[in-house]
Amino acid sequence: MANHKPVAGDVYLPVFDIDHPIDGDILENSSDSDGDQLRLNFVNGQRIQQPSDPDGPATTTTIAGKYGTLTVYSNGNYTYELDHSNPVVSALGPGDQLADQFNFKISDGKGATDFGLLNIAVDLPERGDVFVNFEDVGKHDFPTGYKGFDWGAWRDGDDATVQKEADGNHYLSGGVFWTPIYSADGGPFQIKQFEVANGTSDYDNVLTIEGRLNDNIVFSTTVTITADSIHDPQLIDLSGYGPIDYLLLDSEPIITETSGPDYFGAQYDNFHFLV
Repeated sequence: MANHKPVAGDVYLPVFDIDHPIDGDILENSSDSDGDQLRLNFVNGQRIQQPSDPDGPATTTTIAGKYGTLTVYSNGNYTYELDHSNPVVSALGPGDQLADQFNFKISDGKGATDFGLLNIAVDLPERGDVFVNFEDVGKHDFPTGYKGFDWGAWRDGDDATVQKEADGNHYLSGGVFWTPIYSADGGPFQIKQFEVANGTSDYDNVLTIEGRLNDNIVFSTTVTITADSIHDPQLIDLSGYGPIDYLLLDSEPIITETSGPDYFGAQYDNFHFLV
């Protein structure tokens, strides 16, 4: 039986808080269809030393990056420490970004190899008034990390997405129908206001808006969405509520017949947060 080549899957690690440990597994997205045990051979051209005893503790190899030091374990785990003497690192502040990239080579122990990339991306959340209109979403990680928030990570994998209209306007299309939003670094924020529309004239939606802090419900309110188009949206003002760390937008279509069109989550735009 022929030996098949392993697949070295690229790894992307977003970092939203540089005060917390930065670590992961270089092999997390790599695989071998034959079930062979993967070996991490090189990172940035530097050989990863293997322990003399395969059952013994993993050995470590230190590799200098552009903005910090990568410590690689022979089992594929790694830690990364930013170099705060680097002027680019020391100048990092809210809203700043930088990325350190490492290439790696794996093998299946039978002569077949493949190459992948490890990207460590620092993306510090903005502070103060944060306005989100999704127009520059292509320059950031989405749904996790854009403007310092996780946008609509749906429990069944049906994430919220950003859609582009014919005139170029971008808006958030809710994950059918339940759209959670929370800060990428887990910190508190206030939601001041946002715009919403049904995206159709076939039916209206009842939107339940729930804010939580430390798993406790801070507020819960409902509103009927009557705006059909995100071009002429409905403004939702929540400025009277205090800090939360989790915002849930749950739209439910108002159905007046037994059969009808397909039903989709509401459309959202122009969020205003205070972080």
